[in-house]
Amino acid sequence: MPADPLRFVLISYSCNFWGLAALRALLASAAECDTPVQVDLIHNGKSRTMIDHFRSCAARGPNATVTHITAYEGVFQQVENYAAFPGSEFNRHLRHHGFVWNWLIKYRLPRGRHYLLDHDAIADPPFVGWLSGIAGTLADKLFVFPHYDWKSLTAPMFSCDTSVRDWLSEFCDLGWTTGVVAYERARLGRCERFYTDRPLERHIRRDYFDDTLHNVVRFLLSRWPGLADRFALKRWEHLQHLSDPGTMPVDPRLVELVDRTIRGAFQAEYFRLDSHSIAYARFEKLLTKIGLLDRFQAKIARG
Repeated sequence: MPADPLRFVLISYSCNFWGLAALRALLASAAECDTPVQVDLIHNGKSRTMIDHFRSCAARGPNATVTHITAYEGVFQQVENYAAFPGSEFNRHLRHHGFVWNWLIKYRLPRGRHYLLDHDAIADPPFVGWLSGIAGTLADKLFVFPHYDWKSLTAPMFSCDTSVRDWLSEFCDLGWTTGVVAYERARLGRCERFYTDRPLERHIRRDYFDDTLHNVVRFLLSRWPGLADRFALKRWEHLQHLSDPGTMPVDPRLVELVDRTIRGAFQAEYFRLDSHSIAYARFEKLLTKIGLLDRFQAKIARG
């Protein structure tokens, strides 16, 4: 019998170019190892024009099924795409990654294991084959977070078994947005409360953890400390994250990755509707910092 596909969720937020490049790399990796994949491509905070453009440019691959979903699809009775009505405070909350994850994990995705990718997570060719080989070791885990020495534990990918929704029915949906102190973690001092004596819980702490899923983990452990056995940390291999390091020194491997992505994964057409987006401005800022802006602009100009 054919193997069950690996199920990925890729949220394409605000712009097209990151999601198009990430999807292309993921499907190329799946094709190399002949592994079936199911990709739910979630369009968040994008106009219908942008979504249609994405679909026209999106990569395809053998043994790959890509389903395009507009964020909150099926929730509203008279609104097909909430992003068509910009500017409201309600719209701002809906765009939040955490709120979309809440909708996906608690209400939308079928039961089972899903791998949720950041939209700027680029798979190297061995990635899907490696993941297929180790997937069985994660079978009883509700959440598997990436293990880093300093990065957020939700990037570039985390794994979720959506049976976790059985424990989350009393957790407020807005709790998926930010913590009480939002991103000003220094206000907490050293007063974070732990509910188990497991080292893993000390890794999943606020000072270097994404606020969104940190709230979920604290809620679960405060009520069912035994669920700590169903969390794990994993160094995802062959998956690269094109994120700006901010004030930290630039890793030479990041420069190499961006250069390789410019030469291979990015297509000029990917950027046609993104030139005025905040994401694009941030990307150009990163390219300027690492000295690759001229090379990128020359590639796009050649089309």
